[in-house]
Amino acid sequence: TLLAATGLAAKGQDDDGLGTAVMDESMFADFVTAIDSSVDVANLEALWKTIAVECKKTPKDMRSYNDLKARVAAKGKALKGKK
Repeated sequence: TLLAATGLAAKGQDDDGLGTAVMDESMFADFVTAIDSSVDVANLEALWKTIAVECKKTPKDMRSYNDLKARVAAKGKALKGKK
């Protein structure tokens, strides 16, 4: 009651409303598949926008964000090299 009345939080309790959620494993796998099957840079850029929106829903899950970002960058480099 004291914490609620004063707006204080016990150590490790306050997360500014971000939660501790991580991206669903099946969604992550679907994104990896979509990245791998992208056929052009425009498609990949549109996919990245979708991925970025989903990553904002789980802001503490930097592992998924960084992994997907690296995969998109590598695929983009590969696609640009095919031209």
